[in-house]
Amino acid sequence: MRVVQVLGACALVTLAACETPAENTSPPTDQSNRIELARKYAPVVILGKDEKHRPIDATAFIAGSDLRWNRDGGCKDEEVDKDPTPQSLTDPNRYRMRKAAGLASSVPPCERSGREFNTTEPTRPFDNAELGADGYFLDAGNDLHDKGSTKAPAYVQYVDGIDAHKGKTGYVYWFFFPWNQWTSPVGGGNHEGDWERVTVVVDNAKGPEAIVYAYHGHECRRPLTEVDETAGRRTVYSAVGTHASYPVGDVSYRNKELPDWSQGLGLEDKTSKSGERWEIWNDLREVEHQPWWGYAGGWGEVGGNPVVHGGDQVLKTKLEKGQTGPAGPSRHKTEQIRNEAFTDQPCQAPEEGEPTPPSSSSTPPSRPATPVAVPNTKEGAIQRYEQALHAIGREDTVPLCEIAAPAMKTVPMPCDKAFKAMFRMLPAAKKKALQTATIDSAKVQVKPGRVTIPAAAIKASVPIAENELGIQTLAYMNDNWFIIDT
Repeated sequence: MRVVQVLGACALVTLAACETPAENTSPPTDQSNRIELARKYAPVVILGKDEKHRPIDATAFIAGSDLRWNRDGGCKDEEVDKDPTPQSLTDPNRYRMRKAAGLASSVPPCERSGREFNTTEPTRPFDNAELGADGYFLDAGNDLHDKGSTKAPAYVQYVDGIDAHKGKTGYVYWFFFPWNQWTSPVGGGNHEGDWERVTVVVDNAKGPEAIVYAYHGHECRRPLTEVDETAGRRTVYSAVGTHASYPVGDVSYRNKELPDWSQGLGLEDKTSKSGERWEIWNDLREVEHQPWWGYAGGWGEVGGNPVVHGGDQVLKTKLEKGQTGPAGPSRHKTEQIRNEAFTDQPCQAPEEGEPTPPSSSSTPPSRPATPVAVPNTKEGAIQRYEQALHAIGREDTVPLCEIAAPAMKTVPMPCDKAFKAMFRMLPAAKKKALQTATIDSAKVQVKPGRVTIPAAAIKASVPIAENELGIQTLAYMNDNWFIIDT
């Protein structure tokens, strides 16, 4: 990463020459540290036991998808773009589609009719009353459904309280999964693409006060004093398969909106205290700064007829909508998200095993067992270095200063300033390329407890030279990989 070399060059002038003028680096005082606070307040997410569909980078999901237009009335859907990009999806002038005319029209029912719609309008099938079942959706390759990992990024959105909640901020943490799977395969609730979220409610004068959990179109609030901790972090339990968020582990929750005949089908959400741990603060990105922010179609294919609906046409339509990929974070949802963030609705009791909420005099809440550490393997080191490359691309010093902590001990200035100096020496095109860069495993050198990664091993959309990022050595210590030579 050449931080030491960069600072050596800076020293020939003065360290001040490497610093960015204050007016270019400091946002307004009350906004300047929001991402740092978001990482500080971020909960740990415990995935369900044996979870097969782990979180994934939303940008990677787009790269593995086609953009299609669903058509109502039995009309065949249309391919819009085989290779959409975040930039094309957020360009209001790129795509233009009309809905199917329908049976009541004087033209053939599958002919296009009416005004044009673009991908920045709310066009997820079944969500827009004007469109009905018509709309844009991303259709991902099935191979993506099990390609996620707990190295995936999470996203954060800030919503400020108003009226009775003025002076408070909702830190809304968004999670994206490539597939939603009900515990029972006959439940009719499976769908491609799955956006989930939880909110940490913060009193700006006093600190965090509650967590708001989201599950199947509902939200509930739990005071921080009644939330489990894991290694000093508040805990969110993600139900296996559906990824709905709950406050209690090792229990079952039932979606009470399901009809009575669904009982016994195994549709309960199950949480676990021993599932894989996702430390979302390690790669946390501001959602409104993502290149796909602005896309307002569906994230996942459109569902077909449910297997089970008991002949109920209303339920059939509801389940078809539930089987379609969701709408993701967007500006169209801001007020909805604000209202959810400050709900006072208490959390429902699970079907079994609800522990008694602790009082001020009770013992601390139970803490789930800590999962295994990052593996001492070549693959573990590569994943760690890819996180560093992506952080460079985003100009995000927080994860960089953690990953490169051993090496930065020799640098004669604060870590964040050192990396900011390095950022200015990289062209914008190369920083953008690093946001999605990967490592060619064949070019990585391995010795016991050490892994060396040359710049030639970096696979990015533009070449990265050795004089830009150098040759990096990572060492395994304290159950993780760290850069020891910059």
